[in-house]
Amino acid sequence: MKFGKSIFLFFVIFSLSTGLFAQKSFSSIEEDVISKTVAMRFETRKCSTADEAIKKIDSFSAQIKALAEWSSLGEQAKLTFENMIVQEKYSYIYEKNEKDPQLKNLILNQYNKIIAWNDAHPAVQKNKWYVLSSGDVINSSMQYISQSLAIKYGLQEKDDYDALVNEYPDFSFALINSALWYYYAPAIGGGSTKKAADYFKKAFLKASSTYEKYYAAIYMSQICYENKDTSTADFYLKEAEKLTGGDRYVKFIRKLNANNFSLFYYINNREKVEKKLQ
Repeated sequence: MKFGKSIFLFFVIFSLSTGLFAQKSFSSIEEDVISKTVAMRFETRKCSTADEAIKKIDSFSAQIKALAEWSSLGEQAKLTFENMIVQEKYSYIYEKNEKDPQLKNLILNQYNKIIAWNDAHPAVQKNKWYVLSSGDVINSSMQYISQSLAIKYGLQEKDDYDALVNEYPDFSFALINSALWYYYAPAIGGGSTKKAADYFKKAFLKASSTYEKYYAAIYMSQICYENKDTSTADFYLKEAEKLTGGDRYVKFIRKLNANNFSLFYYINNREKVEKKLQ
């Protein structure tokens, strides 16, 4: 679940009211595909390299689309699946090289599919998985779209996340995404690191998948690290490690922390941090 930093620059002046909305239920077959996709996304964390993870993503995508059940999925479920696949692949390519020329087309092609589908179905109730996966893709597209669109979609994202948390208070994914918004948004624009920490902790406790628990633990550890509570930060990193048996991402975070950087700081200052780590 990657969040582009530019989205959080626009919340000082703008605010919109938040409202609940009903989510369309996916069929049992659609839910099964999404569940398998979430599990796959966690499994890529165990890969030894980003290239290995990308191959795993491509192979999984081909396998799912080759299933007889694929044709029975609705448009929204298929788009949700594609959102997750594209976002995961984008994240690993970005990890290798944030200036890779293929990144822009990869994410914008999916972004355009989302916008086109939304425009064509203004009255359709959106499933919670669709809302979150679309939000992830749009976040990653922020650096490639206009400032006015970034403002528009960024504000809508906050409303959507708040609505999901209100309607599904124990839904770990919604808590994580909402927590990231509250962490990065400036206080004057509604941000709150305390609320982010509360949401990350609840997401960890309410996680129904290893993927959710893993990322909630990662983010909670870094909140604690920034609050100089290093023993609790280490506890949550160890919880993440238990789920993967140890992985390079956690090792990298430990390296960041050992050099007095948090993961949150790195996300917004990658080039600067990497120069200091060399």
